[in-house]
Amino acid sequence: MDSSYFVRNSSALPSPALLVYPEKIRSNTAMAVSIAGKPDRLRPHIKTHKTEQIVHIQQEAGIRKFKCATIAEAEMLAKCGAKDVLLAYQPVGPAILRLGELCRAHADVSFQVIADDRRIAAELSEKFSQAGLKIEVLLDIDPGMGRTGVPPDENAAEFYLELGKLKGIVPGGFHCFDGHNNQEDPEKRMSAAEDCLAALNRLKDRVERKGGKVPRLVMGGTSTFPCYAKFE
Repeated sequence: MDSSYFVRNSSALPSPALLVYPEKIRSNTAMAVSIAGKPDRLRPHIKTHKTEQIVHIQQEAGIRKFKCATIAEAEMLAKCGAKDVLLAYQPVGPAILRLGELCRAHADVSFQVIADDRRIAAELSEKFSQAGLKIEVLLDIDPGMGRTGVPPDENAAEFYLELGKLKGIVPGGFHCFDGHNNQEDPEKRMSAAEDCLAALNRLKDRVERKGGKVPRLVMGGTSTFPCYAKFE
């Protein structure tokens, strides 16, 4: 075992316990920034740690954009001073109202959500416009993983353009998680990432030819992060 993980006073710790190694986290964060080229290309997902201190370590490295899974995590990020927060699941039912309350309480934070269902988009529009609020919505794209999202086809382009016509909603770009691209062969994984990015760029071109704007692409995960880091 790596001796740097050794805990000298383990008998004094409650079990189970979360052990945090700040210098290792700083080192890993610095490596991620180095791979990406600059911190503003990164959007770490905090669902794996849910810890304010780790968010602050990432902020120390210049990271300003974050991704989360729940309203509670989004609120924690806002309290940490994060100004760009993406909720990577579409809010449903009461979560929409909670999100509206969060946006009102932290008006200085740019919150974004994803959507892959027209009914959810319509409900977001209704609730946010009634409250006098706006929310950026990213269209969730399914790259073939089959978990969430819509295929990057003509229907997706039309859906995205429809978002721009809904009150209380600002189209924020595309979100695409390709967690299934974890091929052991680096060349095969890179090829899969290239195909995924090409599909999103074709969709972006379709939208822009029809007058829409795609301000951002949020894509990749642990396996494909090194691949996308090689692209502009």
